[in-house]
Amino acid sequence: MKMVDPAETSEMQEINSKETVAKKVPRAKPLGVSPTDGFFPIDGIPSKYKLYPEGTKLHARPLKVLELKTLATLNENNVNLVINDVLSKAVKGLPIDDLIVADKLYLIFWLRAYTYKDSGYVIDFDCSECDTKSNYEFSLDCLNINDIKDNYDISKEIVLKKSGDTIKIGQLLIKDENNVQNFITKHRNSLMKFNEELLGIANLITEINGEELSMLLKYEYIVKLDPIDYLFIESYIKKYEIGIDPIMDVKCKTCGGTAPVAVTFRSEFFIPTVDVE
Repeated sequence: MKMVDPAETSEMQEINSKETVAKKVPRAKPLGVSPTDGFFPIDGIPSKYKLYPEGTKLHARPLKVLELKTLATLNENNVNLVINDVLSKAVKGLPIDDLIVADKLYLIFWLRAYTYKDSGYVIDFDCSECDTKSNYEFSLDCLNINDIKDNYDISKEIVLKKSGDTIKIGQLLIKDENNVQNFITKHRNSLMKFNEELLGIANLITEINGEELSMLLKYEYIVKLDPIDYLFIESYIKKYEIGIDPIMDVKCKTCGGTAPVAVTFRSEFFIPTVDVE
């Protein structure tokens, strides 16, 4: 196995050594906030509005019963279609296709919190430390959110160490997400098999050596990269990643140990059971 030259990877290692700055999702506090036509102003999105046209401000209203029932049907096949449809109705201030994906997920939690003022609900929890099955009361303030970093520059040109190529890396918009799905559908019967993770990285690249290329050409470029250059790109994306962490640490009530739990949308999240007499 070829050893990595430390001199070539010093900047990559510096990128990986940066500590992720995260915040907790605040509980909804609509009292004292004056809604406009039933829509409340949204603060706290991961992008801090820095990547939108100047003056952009999102407003949203609490979810309606039909929207909650629709969200409760989420699965891996319809997740983007359902969420995008609901957001297009409940959020205003920006065309839905121009919304940053990292902000999209935050908005779903925000809408849930403003619909139910008590945002907690119970999920099943299996402790990997003591193998105990129990329940965990999950609330929105259990989540970690990575805000956009102050030094993030979406127009920055990144120089790759091996090839010397310059690239620009952006943030995924909802329309970019749709482009990936359309690309996969279009090439479903192709002899070439595509790695969806690499397609996502290719989609984040906006320019290569000053040129805007097609999805296919960007994918082929990624596949042919020297591993050192690829690792640098992946590390850069992780350093400036924004949005909700996909994993949260849950503490076991029995042994006190912690175990990772994936952040997922379950039907009970949108249609919780309440105590009745």
